[in-house]
Amino acid sequence: MKLRLLACSMLLASSSVTFAGEGETTLNLGTGVMVFDDDRNLDNGTIGSIGLEYGFTENVAAEISFLQTSPDLDSGDGHVDVREIRLDGLYYFLSEGRWLPYAAMGAGTGKFSYDTGSFTENQVNLGGGIRFIANETLSLRVDLRGIYGDEDNDTDAALTVGMSWTFGDGNAIGAKRHASAPTPVRQPAPVDKDIVKEVALKPAEKIDTASIEPVIQPVVKTAEAIKSAIVAVDSDGDGVIDAKDQCPNTAKGVKVTGTGCKIKTVTVETIELDIKFPTNSSDVRAEYMSELKKVSDFLNKHADLVVDIEGHSDSRGKASYNKWLSQRRATSVKAAIVNQFAIDAKRINAIGYGEEKPVASNDTVGGRQKNRRVIAVMQKEVIE
Repeated sequence: MKLRLLACSMLLASSSVTFAGEGETTLNLGTGVMVFDDDRNLDNGTIGSIGLEYGFTENVAAEISFLQTSPDLDSGDGHVDVREIRLDGLYYFLSEGRWLPYAAMGAGTGKFSYDTGSFTENQVNLGGGIRFIANETLSLRVDLRGIYGDEDNDTDAALTVGMSWTFGDGNAIGAKRHASAPTPVRQPAPVDKDIVKEVALKPAEKIDTASIEPVIQPVVKTAEAIKSAIVAVDSDGDGVIDAKDQCPNTAKGVKVTGTGCKIKTVTVETIELDIKFPTNSSDVRAEYMSELKKVSDFLNKHADLVVDIEGHSDSRGKASYNKWLSQRRATSVKAAIVNQFAIDAKRINAIGYGEEKPVASNDTVGGRQKNRRVIAVMQKEVIE
């Protein structure tokens, strides 16, 4: 008999619980695991997440959340920092009870940061979970999502478990709360008309305006002030005054030197480096030092030049991986020039373009070989 009463009591307690409803806010903290699409070439990653959920009704809510993980590359050569932010809509199938299942759908962005570069993709997600109500403010949540990214049509999966805290009225347990009694309004004390007195205002004294002497500030225009105004004239509006402008009548908006003459950036020379890399490798072998010497000789000849080392690839494989690999190859070439030929690193920029700028068709073996290249682009500033 006692067991039956205990079971009935637990059932009644469970059925009388409701989750935070309209106008209430919940802080969600979680951890878990993210399983990446095989094409991303990433190991599974441990997740940390935080979210803020707002209830519009007892069944409908919205959540903005941030998720972070740092999985290793499948090759073991480094890791990737992944940060995702999204806005989701949640629908709770039940409005009462300790166990509240829900469905979720939303959109956001994901940023993947490698050692030498990064890319950002748009994402949509679909999934759901279940929430367990512990007391008026505390609840537990398990959430499973499928996440689709548009960069390379990849689909990842994220499973998180966590705790939540509800602010406001909290997770109401039992019957509706009693409405608070209205606060009594204090009435003003009656005014005794007998003690109201008339106040006589003293007339304002007249001011003798005749006694006020006007103050006159003289305006002095000295010859020196006029001379300064003339010297500061900039007739063509290029930011250089006429007294120092060696190139008058410069068109507006044109970048000029300190003497008012136009600056133009021109490409001096482009050198295509014949450097081959093993598959999935970014090491520069000793046999290619002669190629790098061509760049160092040109930089030594023109001390004011800056060079862009551009890494390119064919279209095979993942676009994000190709870009990352081409960046690593360009960075390796830069490091070799700096270390072997004592060139200032500030004069070299390493840029990985991946498969973005092909020079031949990727449909043939010969075309793909031409697209797997590293080039050096020299630039300098000259005065017209």
